[in-house]
Amino acid sequence: AEMDIRMREEFSKVCFETLLQFSFSNKVSTPQEGYISRMALSVLLQRAQDVLRRYVEDERLSGRCPLP
Repeated sequence: AEMDIRMREEFSKVCFETLLQFSFSNKVSTPQEGYISRMALSVLLQRAQDVLRRYVEDERLSGRCPLP
């Protein structure tokens, strides 16, 4: 179980790093690469928006109790 969690975390990290690479790639030589770069950036921004939205909601629900 511990190994599965570590493997999943490592896989998530690699996927996120790859998403970052595609999002900020300056070496776009074909229309397909440009499309992939735009889509990767869109996904990255959506994920960031989701994290911030959940944080704001958690903050609102926590009241005066600080989050860990």
